[in-house]
Amino acid sequence: MAHGDASQKIRERAVARFIEPARHGGQVHFTIAIKLLMRELEAEGFAKNRPAQFCTAVQKESFRDEQGFVVERVDGPVKGKGPLAVLHCRFKTRPGSSAQLRVESPDERALRVTEKLRGRLQTVIQRFAGTEGYMAWVRREGA
Repeated sequence: MAHGDASQKIRERAVARFIEPARHGGQVHFTIAIKLLMRELEAEGFAKNRPAQFCTAVQKESFRDEQGFVVERVDGPVKGKGPLAVLHCRFKTRPGSSAQLRVESPDERALRVTEKLRGRLQTVIQRFAGTEGYMAWVRREGA
């Protein structure tokens, strides 16, 4: 099997084993475990002990662009090319959607979270007929 053919087979298996199930499951984030890919393909007669080829094949830019994902980080060996490498990936768009995912800034996230808390606190305060009633309850329960 030529080197390019082997890499293509690795990519096809990565699509079937990790990428398509995540896409069909509506997941935004997914992982690709190099060791699992190696085990499956080696069981089918693929050349043994070639983790760098597996890592390179699935991280190829044209493949990532074609499949619509980015590698956010690689856990495992320092250079990310060993059998214990795990690629943590994210789809560029929501599966089944043509809209780009919008990345939320830290300030936007903080505002979103605090607004939710503010809304919940307002609901609780209303149950105690205002802030004074709520504070009286807090003092009573806290003691």
